[in-house]
Amino acid sequence: MKRIIQSIAAAVIATTMLCGPSFADDVPLLDGVTARAGDNPTVEAGKFKKDAPWVIGMSHFGVNANTWTVQVAHEAEAAAAKDKRIAKFILLDAGFDQKNRSPTSRT
Repeated sequence: MKRIIQSIAAAVIATTMLCGPSFADDVPLLDGVTARAGDNPTVEAGKFKKDAPWVIGMSHFGVNANTWTVQVAHEAEAAAAKDKRIAKFILLDAGFDQKNRSPTSRT
């Protein structure tokens, strides 16, 4: 019995050593896209803190993409409606158009 367990353990270790590297490849999600220098500055905590009431905005790439995105949008609206500190909740739907998500497209 001990010999069987050792054989199984050796087989598992050998399989892991041989197959492990094949699962470690990088996946280029945004191939060719690089951030420009200075595009991601660090801001100190509380720099933009304001007292309530707040106006909260949510920009979404496409609310009607699938049932999950519709649910997220409705849950965000419901959570905002329950919080008395939030005076207004604005949900922006980019309609799957990246141009509509830029900071200059805000209303």
